[in-house]
Amino acid sequence: MAVAHFLGKTEKQIMKELATRLHWYFYEDYLWMGSRAFCFYFPAVADYVTTTKARTDYEVVDNFCRVIESRLNSDFAQIRDAFPAIIRFAEYVLTHFEEYKEDERAARAIESRQAAMRRTRRSIGELNVRRT
Repeated sequence: MAVAHFLGKTEKQIMKELATRLHWYFYEDYLWMGSRAFCFYFPAVADYVTTTKARTDYEVVDNFCRVIESRLNSDFAQIRDAFPAIIRFAEYVLTHFEEYKEDERAARAIESRQAAMRRTRRSIGELNVRRT
């Protein structure tokens, strides 16, 4: 399905579709797409999460945090090119998570992801320090 959703599209087109269809239409594709495709298209997610539309789509944070955790566990070395976008996503979520809490359910989901995002940011940062 990822091929049908993504092939030949630009980052900007994917971001627009994320806003039009909401993230759930795409997020599972990010779990299974190849590493190169993930690195190319994940910046659209990092950009989308900063939009007003994303704040009405609170599950975007919970679901894409799960995607990030899964991809880091299975393809850490292969998705290094996506680290800047992953860090940008994590930084935004950690500093703006209050904006995503539209109800109690959303608040619980977002709060449960905070620790994971901090771990992600720390582990990527440690890797970058060791590489230099």
